[in-house]
Amino acid sequence: MALAVGAGLFVACRPGSHSSEADSCAGRPDTPDAVPGAGITALLLDRSASVRGNAGPSYAAMPELDAATRAAVLRGDTITISGFDGSATTMAWATVATPRLANPDQRTSAQVASLRCARRLLADAAAAPARAAGSDILGALAAAAHQSATTSGSRHVVVSDGLVNSGCADLLESPIAGDVQKIVTDCRTAGQLPDLTGAQVTMFGIGHPADDQPSPATAQLDWLTALWRGLCGAATANPTSCDIHSEATAAAGGSVSTGPAARTPGMPDAAVTFPAVTERRDSGTIIVTLPDRMLFGTDSTELLATAQAALTDVERRVRGASGTVTEVDGHTDSRGTDDHNDLLSLGRAQRVADALRADGLTVGKAVGLGKSRPSPACGPEHRTNDSADPAAMSCNRRVEIVIALGQTRG
Repeated sequence: MALAVGAGLFVACRPGSHSSEADSCAGRPDTPDAVPGAGITALLLDRSASVRGNAGPSYAAMPELDAATRAAVLRGDTITISGFDGSATTMAWATVATPRLANPDQRTSAQVASLRCARRLLADAAAAPARAAGSDILGALAAAAHQSATTSGSRHVVVSDGLVNSGCADLLESPIAGDVQKIVTDCRTAGQLPDLTGAQVTMFGIGHPADDQPSPATAQLDWLTALWRGLCGAATANPTSCDIHSEATAAAGGSVSTGPAARTPGMPDAAVTFPAVTERRDSGTIIVTLPDRMLFGTDSTELLATAQAALTDVERRVRGASGTVTEVDGHTDSRGTDDHNDLLSLGRAQRVADALRADGLTVGKAVGLGKSRPSPACGPEHRTNDSADPAAMSCNRRVEIVIALGQTRG
């Protein structure tokens, strides 16, 4: 059985800086045909700043990942391990195989050595700094699919990840709680769905970023789980082969680190923010801000079906303040021409104003301000090296509702 080599470096498990574990990796079989007919298990660990930040979980220490590693050893699988970030080209694969020995004592000894070796490789992958911005789970899954494409045995892929902010499922662009099937279709059209037909895929830690990163609300976490069930089901052509876990999976005692390297994320990463209705008071008015991802798809002026919850929240705030909506302002980020942004922002403001009127509110004018009034709360849209900051751009794409205060209710 030959192992297809994906992007990055393919190495045998070998002694490294962990001297206490050196013997566990010395002399490990470095070819898949050490176990004829065995399957392949790919273990993928997100090393991006969005997951790890300065206080993220050590995926190598997660009991679920350790259980998956044990199961692979007992099956006699070749285990292939890599960390990943925003590009599959940065992935470096390490592998360990457990020989199938007839003597029970020798077989057990070999399994223990392979397990220790795999644990050391997982710790190395977890501690390595990110080399590309973002977290591209689908890209990592595609690389894992290529790794295991030629096996005649079983295929298992285990992914430890928090959030995705690269590729067709980019949460900086996708409407949170939007149409999952549309995202799946868009990913298929873009050719970014990996072929994992016949594979068993397990994902841990979905929706759980580093401690210093924004976290989703319960409903948003449920949506993230549904999103990955949809994407995984499409990739495997069998939704029942996808086991998606959204509960926090750090080792007992909370987040732990694998040493100094784990606290150094490497390449900076845009934080995935989870949209929520917010308000501020200013000289007798309340200004309610709705992030565009709660209301519209990319470059669209059509309200999503899920937008009604946000509009109902606005209505509650208006009636609670005995107020009147005097203005609805649409805003975009700095990409695109002025004409395009002005029309897009105006169309969005008009759709929101119309929806509020349909709910029985008195609404004044709708205004399209395009990119002319970036919010101070969003920060600059371009970094000092002139690279775009997707989080700041996402923050600026918004609709603001201006409410004139009336008599306060007792």
